[in-house]
Amino acid sequence: YSRAFKVRLNDIVDPLDSFETFGDFFTRRIHPRPVDNDPRVLVSPADSKVLCLSEVTKDECVIVKGIEYRLGELLTGINTYKVTEEVLQGMKKDPKNKLYQIVLYLSPGDYHRYHSPCDYHIKSRNHIVGKLLPVKEKYVKTHTDVYEKNERVSIFGEWPEGFMSMVFVGAMNVGSIV
Repeated sequence: YSRAFKVRLNDIVDPLDSFETFGDFFTRRIHPRPVDNDPRVLVSPADSKVLCLSEVTKDECVIVKGIEYRLGELLTGINTYKVTEEVLQGMKKDPKNKLYQIVLYLSPGDYHRYHSPCDYHIKSRNHIVGKLLPVKEKYVKTHTDVYEKNERVSIFGEWPEGFMSMVFVGAMNVGSIV
């Protein structure tokens, strides 16, 4: 498995034979890494591939080239909820600021723990029951509404620069977030 999915074995803290289950290996501990301490810098919350980074200007946001998701539905689980221009403006600490979204894909070989990308104060969370469809880029490009259909947890809060939300999307064979 480690060879097939290019797991970085030198990052792992515990011996390979200490993992009792595949889930234990999947959420393995790794050695600490350096982190930029600048309060205006965001670090990746997970080992992952960046599928998309773009400005949010309306309810539809890009997942990968040519495929979009509905921001309101993704965040709330309500398929008729639309994020309006007024709501987007209300998310900004300063009206001159821009809102951005990033889509991160964790491959089977990635370390599957999430960390805070900054000094982040979580105010609420929303668990959205759904399916566990694959989230691999090839699948997402050929199937509609994967992110909106999958089980997920949305968290809402603030960082020093204003509003921030993170959405953790479940996937086939990975259906729990602790």
